[in-house]
Amino acid sequence: MNVTLTRPDDTVSQVDSTWQERIDALVRGECSVEDFIAELSGLQQTSADSARRVVALLNQRHRRGQLPTELLSSIEAKIARQDTVDYGTTIDQDVVRSWLAAPRVIARTGAADILTVEYPVQLEPAANTPAPAQDSVLRNRYVLEACLGSGGMGSVYKAVDRYRCDLPLANRFVAIKILHATAGQPEVVSKLRREYYCAQALSHPNVVNVYELDQDGDVEFFTMEFLDGELLSTVIEKSGPVPLPRSRAWAIILEVAAGLAHAHSRNVVHGDLKPQNIMITSTGETRILDFGASSGEIAQKSHGSAITPAYASCELLAGQGPDPRDDLFALACLSYELLAGQHPFQRRRSTVARDLGLKPARPRGLTRRQWRTLKLGLAWRREDRSMSVADWTAKLRPASRLVQRAKRWSGIVALAVLAAVVALAALFSGPLFERKKAGDAAVSGAADVPIAPGSAAPDSSEPAVQAAPGAGAAKALAAAPQPRSRPASGAVPAKPRVDGISIAAGSYKIGAHKNFAEIHVRRANASGDGTTFTWWTEPGTALPGTDYETRAPTIQLLSGQSQMASLFVKLVPNAARKHHAEFYVVIGEPGSGVSLGRVTRAAVMLPAQ
Repeated sequence: MNVTLTRPDDTVSQVDSTWQERIDALVRGECSVEDFIAELSGLQQTSADSARRVVALLNQRHRRGQLPTELLSSIEAKIARQDTVDYGTTIDQDVVRSWLAAPRVIARTGAADILTVEYPVQLEPAANTPAPAQDSVLRNRYVLEACLGSGGMGSVYKAVDRYRCDLPLANRFVAIKILHATAGQPEVVSKLRREYYCAQALSHPNVVNVYELDQDGDVEFFTMEFLDGELLSTVIEKSGPVPLPRSRAWAIILEVAAGLAHAHSRNVVHGDLKPQNIMITSTGETRILDFGASSGEIAQKSHGSAITPAYASCELLAGQGPDPRDDLFALACLSYELLAGQHPFQRRRSTVARDLGLKPARPRGLTRRQWRTLKLGLAWRREDRSMSVADWTAKLRPASRLVQRAKRWSGIVALAVLAAVVALAALFSGPLFERKKAGDAAVSGAADVPIAPGSAAPDSSEPAVQAAPGAGAAKALAAAPQPRSRPASGAVPAKPRVDGISIAAGSYKIGAHKNFAEIHVRRANASGDGTTFTWWTEPGTALPGTDYETRAPTIQLLSGQSQMASLFVKLVPNAARKHHAEFYVVIGEPGSGVSLGRVTRAAVMLPAQ
């Protein structure tokens, strides 16, 4: 029996016949991949669901052997680069399990039975009940102001809590998660309550705080803290193909890991960690959202969970219950994306990446130890990533600046010791031995000279030439140490030139609509040797994270062939900035033999929006 895996939305009846013909033309070579992707992009703009069904049909054709692997890989790579289809869509694992557990025979042929096992890969529950309109009031208390986002199970609104009327305006807001539909769907209500109880059990700086679970008629909802900021997915999208500044990437990774480790210590698993479920606040804090896929003592593994194909482990895609090692896999994918600027498997599902034998490249700047640790988190099997998030993070995190400096100084000391040993070896194997040998020859020549009775033997401290005339004296004179030359009276020895590094200007005025501020650092009297210096940003009237991205102290290399380095600070569009604002770029800690110049701190002037 031949087994083919498909999905409910992969069937022919759900895909327009025109697209089936286009796929056939693609396979026959009558349609180029670029034209196909362009048409799919247009479909995405008019109907995202139809675009997903086309992608599902491509995978179905590939599994049936009707689409070459190379062609599918090329299409998926172009889709990932153009974001034609949302690979961050959440799917319900309950449906995955039900379809995996109940295969159906679709057709029979004379040669063999064709067994089609259907399972969903990108489905969203339909919104059977319209969401509450803005300006609606729940429980005569919460006034809905704006919809912040919508997912498969519900929507999140910004609301004013009337019970907080005595607090400052900024503290009166809460976020409310409201189900799309509740009538006749008790399992959906159960998931909402499970998400609430899981999040309520976690009190941690990197996990969103929840307040109350409530109901207003048929509307089920719970309230949580309102976070002013943006999702990590938005932050990554703004950065584009360029990775986030390394210091900021590490800060996000470590804070997300701390929140997960805290949850695991309380037997709670997230199960759907992804950039869309992580909030970066305007003050630079990191918060994990949406523990609706959790499992453990509070939410048992028998319950359904939501997963996202691009960050889900092979076990979750196979329908198994969530496990802490699945959170580790998602965290490793997220960490790689922040450090390298791209998803480790081009946003392919882990099962597809495994079957294709994909191996991510090592991100720049990682040590061997860090790369081994990161690859361990990306392992396909749970057994190969059997490590707690806390232990994994401890091995992955970069060494502190103090440890780095200690290692650097230990290396310098080791080089100094090695240089001293080489110098001593050269000293004892060079002219000193030659002098001794020549001296011995001169003394042996003096032994042939008769010595009058009562005369003292030649003093060995005197130059050997005094006791050995002729050829022996010439050799001894060549071997004898020569007096050092001294500068003429009043002459001052020349001092070596000293390199100096300085910021080219004391202030930089940035024009409107600029994405980066470029700061120039110049080097005077370059000696031809490379050197380093450290640079960082300091706040002023401009707000870190709101007007610009903070840069922690970073070591910058200035090669011997260059006399200038460019420092880039990413700017954040801020429509609320009504006046000019400024922040500062500072340099310091120059390398050995290099001094700081006159300008070490420059103001970056940002225009009003």
